[in-house]
Amino acid sequence: MEEYENWVGAMSGKIKSIAPGGIVELESAGIQVFEKKTTDTEAKSDRSLPASQAGKASQTQGVKSSSANDFENIQSQALSKTLDSKQLEKETKIQKLIATATSPRDKAFYQELLQKTVAERVNSTVSSSKEIDSSDPNSAKKKDQTESSDEKNQTPKAIFQAVGVIEGEVESIDNKLKVSIGANSYDLKFIPGHKKRQWSKLKQEIEEKGKCSKTLIVYPQVNLNKKGEVKIAFALSKVESLLELANRLELKEGEFKLAGLWQYPPKGNTPCITIRRNWEKGFVNSLEKMDSKQKAYILRPNHLPVEWSDSPKEAFRVGESALAEGKKADFVSVKGVFVAEENKFKVIEVLAEPTQTIPRYLKA
Repeated sequence: MEEYENWVGAMSGKIKSIAPGGIVELESAGIQVFEKKTTDTEAKSDRSLPASQAGKASQTQGVKSSSANDFENIQSQALSKTLDSKQLEKETKIQKLIATATSPRDKAFYQELLQKTVAERVNSTVSSSKEIDSSDPNSAKKKDQTESSDEKNQTPKAIFQAVGVIEGEVESIDNKLKVSIGANSYDLKFIPGHKKRQWSKLKQEIEEKGKCSKTLIVYPQVNLNKKGEVKIAFALSKVESLLELANRLELKEGEFKLAGLWQYPPKGNTPCITIRRNWEKGFVNSLEKMDSKQKAYILRPNHLPVEWSDSPKEAFRVGESALAEGKKADFVSVKGVFVAEENKFKVIEVLAEPTQTIPRYLKA
């Protein structure tokens, strides 16, 4: 305060605990202090004017800066309320899952997920309240307009997607990899190409060191037998640390991003999100070299069983009447958690509103 005429501080650290009263305890906390200086242009402008005019100019600048600060504060508060609303909605859904959990393990998992989500919300609120340091009263508005324009240009195109994070004991059995989640064991497969190298590298490590716990990025796969029974497996994408996952995928352990058709499978009474193979020109050329059996296997739909208690739309059920009326399934994009005991996914957050606009995909 003695050295700087105008200054601002920013705190950082890892959230250790959050008390009911809203008190946040940080680990490895630190604070950075910055001096806010006026630009050379403003200083030169004031020096070039007579004292009386310089005073008036300074007062005018002060009014403009005040207005800009008010505008920034309003924007910050609106953004904070929007983020809080979404996070609170997510927390409410997780609380419902805790209330309806059928096993102690499920309940403990959801409670841990709730704690992480609350910590996220508090951290987000603290980050959004940082003061914007700018000497130009219109810079905040210009910055918002630029960022808004960039976001529009960078909006990702909707695609079919099923990817998530699991953590479990990986072991090699009969030259195959198995991953245990809770009391269940699942096949850990590979996707031909560079993904197989990741799988082979992991397999070699497990054979040398023995069974060990791993955090994995995976693609869920479902096979339905003639009776409509579901068998879930996972295809390995990558072995990563939790820090890398948090920065890149925005997914926690057990969470998945699912984007596909909200419908009932041809056999079975459990609604699902069906994942299809996205249309790719290069891959179309590869398909032409395959026989019909290979094509059918690669392009088969992936019906992921999903529990979505408060879904905005009913899951589509294929039938002659529906086809005759031209009805079709909605394309949805959600975040869910995998519940091993029930062999299905549960929706905890809607990432995009359901739409009848379906991304282009390949058919067998």
